[in-house]
Amino acid sequence: MDVCVIDWWETFKGWTPYIMGLVVLAIWFFQKQREVLAVEAKEVVKDLLELSIINFDINFVGTHSKVEFEAKLLKFKEVSEKAHRSMLFINNNKKIRNLKELLESYYQYKETVYHPINNTVRLADEIRIIEFMQLQGTKDNARRLDKCISEIIKILQPYSVYKKIL
Repeated sequence: MDVCVIDWWETFKGWTPYIMGLVVLAIWFFQKQREVLAVEAKEVVKDLLELSIINFDINFVGTHSKVEFEAKLLKFKEVSEKAHRSMLFINNNKKIRNLKELLESYYQYKETVYHPINNTVRLADEIRIIEFMQLQGTKDNARRLDKCISEIIKILQPYSVYKKIL
């Protein structure tokens, strides 16, 4: 009678490369997930900082030329939409606290800054544009947007430098 004996040590040595491959794949997968979030958060932070500068430039520095206002508003719209898309991508998994509420506020404040100024710039002459830009409500809208941007940056900045993970 023949007895079949399995050498478990040899079997383990044969399966070791496959097991190690799976471990490395799992580690790489989670690391890549963190990297994607960090890169996207870094882009959002950069875009929001740029948007804050443009917002300040439009509302507090201003210009006397209608063409310059139109160029600044176009840049404002492009940067704000890019930042909004990136934040929606980050918020897709909904694990970051308070980001959804801040996104809603950001969108609302962005619209209250952009549309009134854009309508005024399109429909009015340069003197009326300057008068509109000096209104307290216009400046208050800009301040609210800037405060919202600061809060979003405060939330996303740790993710952009790998300090926080999902």
